[in-house]
Amino acid sequence: MVSSHDGLWSIGELAEWAGTTVKTVRFYSDRGLLPEAGRSSGGGIGGTGRRRWTGCG
Repeated sequence: MVSSHDGLWSIGELAEWAGTTVKTVRFYSDRGLLPEAGRSSGGGIGGTGRRRWTGCG
């Protein structure tokens, strides 16, 4: 089961929580249908950082 980390969720954690795939989350995010995800200080291109997804859990 997915647990939140002070409100920071990886895209994989969000997808698991929502019962979908990372590809689906990215699809809706890229089209502006999900709130903008902020990045942690370690986040960079390539998605290795954690993002703050609000309204989850």
